[in-house]
Amino acid sequence: AVAVSLASRNENVLRGVIVENTFLSINEMIDALLPALRFFKFLNRNKWDNIARVRALTLPILFLSGRDDEIVPPRHMQELYHAASK
Repeated sequence: AVAVSLASRNENVLRGVIVENTFLSINEMIDALLPALRFFKFLNRNKWDNIARVRALTLPILFLSGRDDEIVPPRHMQELYHAASK
């Protein structure tokens, strides 16, 4: 998430980005890990909307993902990859 955020603000000085097991957004992680708190997502001020940033990036992106990640659902990395491909 930090790499995507920094890359989106510094594209002119970077040659590429490496993204490892990153989530779509904090709100998506709340849905995946703490579904009981989904009604309180409006309190979240740190959105970390990685999917929107990845869509806007023009840099090459290397996605590294594990299918057995215990925290970030593999679907998140798959969706980021597909968003970057468009």
